[in-house]
Order: sequence, then C-alpha cells, then structure tokens
Amino acid sequence: MSWFSSAKKNQSTIPWIHPVDIDEVTELLDQETKPIIFFKHSTRCSISAMALDRLEREWDVDSIHLKVVYIDVLNQRHISDFLARIVGVEHQSPQLLLVNQGKCVYHASHNQISLKPIINFLQVNA
Repeated sequence: MSWFSSAKKNQSTIPWIHPVDIDEVTELLDQETKPIIFFKHSTRCSISAMALDRLEREWDVDSIHLKVVYIDVLNQRHISDFLARIVGVEHQSPQLLLVNQGKCVYHASHNQISLKPIINFLQVNA
C-alpha cells in the first residue's frame, strides 16, 4: 500500500469497519438487522481508487445510517471469496454490495459504483 492510499484511508469520512477474518464478517451478517454495505477495494487499481473517491464524495453522514465494511482484496481475498459465496455474487474488484438480511439486494462494480442507488433503495424500503 502506498503512503497516499494509507493516508487517504485514515482521513475517510466513511465509518469503515475493517474485518480481520471471516468470523467477523459472519458475526456482522448474523447480528445486523439493517442493510450493510461491503466495498471490495484493491489498493493497486486506479479504477478502484476512483470508486473509493466517488464513495467518499457521495457520503452524507446525516442521511446514511448503516454499517460500511471495507475489504482489501489484496490482503483479504479469503474474506472477499467467502462473501461472494454467501451472497451469491461473483467476486469483482472494485465491487460494492448492499446486503440486507443476508441477501444481496444491490451490487455494482468498477465505474458503476455509486451510493446514489443505495440511498434510493434505503429511502424506498424505509
């Protein structure tokens, strides 16, 4: 990871959860009753960096009240693969998944990653 990506990650306005193992992801999925956003990120990919930047710019702390999980696919590929099996969505990077009650209700990858469809989903299903 470069110094810039490390510094950017630490300055995030998004309250990322950084799981260290599959058990943490399983516990999160089992215990959470609200939707969860999973963002699969590659620190070596410029498209992934652009997607992360877009999420940061779109983040509205006042309107988004849910857990947001950051998965570093280079160091946590086992977590990414586990999540792909659990929700039934093939792994991609970068990738954004919205999981509600154990099911993936929305997913996007690469340049389609945006919080706008997720915010719309949450407003409709509030």
